[in-house]
Amino acid sequence: MITFTAILLDMDGVLFHGMNPIDGAMDFMQNIEHIPHVFITNNPIRLPESMADKMA
Repeated sequence: MITFTAILLDMDGVLFHGMNPIDGAMDFMQNIEHIPHVFITNNPIRLPESMADKMA
């Protein structure tokens, strides 16, 4: 069994496609809420505040 100590989550194309959440993303997030995680993105266009607003 694999044990994770933390997870890095890419946002664009993994949790979101454009401004829309990907099917199952919310369930996945609820399943990993006990594991430390950080959101990352390589999107140079959107400001961090804009990305945070998408998660609200």
